Amino acid sequence: MELDDFKHAWQTLDRRLQQQNALNFQLLRSHRIDAMRRGFRPLVIGQTIGMLVGVVARFVLLPLWTHTAPTHDLAVKISGIGLHVYCIGLIVFGGIMQGFVAGVDYAAPVVAIQQRLLKMRRFYIIGGMLIGLPWWFLTAPLLVVLTRGAILDSAPLVIWLQLAIGAAGLAA
Repeated sequence: MELDDFKHAWQTLDRRLQQQNALNFQLLRSHRIDAMRRGFRPLVIGQTIGMLVGVVARFVLLPLWTHTAPTHDLAVKISGIGLHVYCIGLIVFGGIMQGFVAGVDYAAPVVAIQQRLLKMRRFYIIGGMLIGLPWWFLTAPLLVVLTRGAILDSAPLVIWLQLAIGAAGLAA
């Protein structure tokens, strides 16, 4: 074999090896990006469900507390406004979390992705507390709205019991 043929074969082999390494790197990167997206899927599904619950509850409960009997008008309105604000909070929190997930740039440097995930985690924890902790007390206003205030006459102890259970759960 001539020296020029040997050099040419060696260069061809080197180019093929570089192409193979580039393809392997792309496959590895693609696999890791897909794994990261799959990891976000439960979060996205959960936030979507939370947003849907917020939208449905908002439109189902809205007519119940806007058209009330005059005897318990103030209690029903306050309870309805509280539930309405909670539903809007669910929708906004879910939307912001969806924005965080959609805004992850998988081509960015690792440090930038980690900082983005840290911001998302911080917002998730704070938002989860703001959305999750009032959950302990939502049964009382929900009962007031669903009965349009009639429960305040027929079984006021139930409301106080729900509030006491909420306080105990929040304290625990």
